[in-house]
Amino acid sequence: MQTSLDVASTYADAGQDSDALSEFQHAASLLASVGWQETHVSVTLFNNWALELDQIGRPLEAEKIERHVLEIARDDNTTEAVTPMVLNNYAKFLRQLARLDEAADYGQRAYAEAEKVQNQLVIGQSLLERARIAAAQHNTSQASALLSELEPLMRKKTASRALRFCEPLRGAGHSGSR
Repeated sequence: MQTSLDVASTYADAGQDSDALSEFQHAASLLASVGWQETHVSVTLFNNWALELDQIGRPLEAEKIERHVLEIARDDNTTEAVTPMVLNNYAKFLRQLARLDEAADYGQRAYAEAEKVQNQLVIGQSLLERARIAAAQHNTSQASALLSELEPLMRKKTASRALRFCEPLRGAGHSGSR
């Protein structure tokens, strides 16, 4: 099962989209054959499958599969058991389908859950997605406010990456060679 998921992800990473989609479908069949349709593995499989469909411009199919992920992970009809990343992915698919009110709701939920668990990656991604949704709704003041909130996070992340990149160069500059 995991091997099939890994193969599908490898195909997707290599840009071999039709092979990836075929392997995701095969992996889903394997999950069903052993009764693992509602497990953590299935959440990962279906989420990655939806992302691959989105990558090749098939957001309607991606939304349907990501909705299935939400249904699997849902706990007592709430989204609390769903990861903030899945919520944010779903918001993106809804935005692409022009279901903007729903997208805004899921984007806000993604942000709130990411804040709750201090997931900085999803905090940033959800701020950007919420800004895209607000822009699509022609709410430029909200989009601008969200981007203003995102900017310091991006500066911090960029500065951190630059420092990590430059660190080996600092040591090389002071190697003592004269």
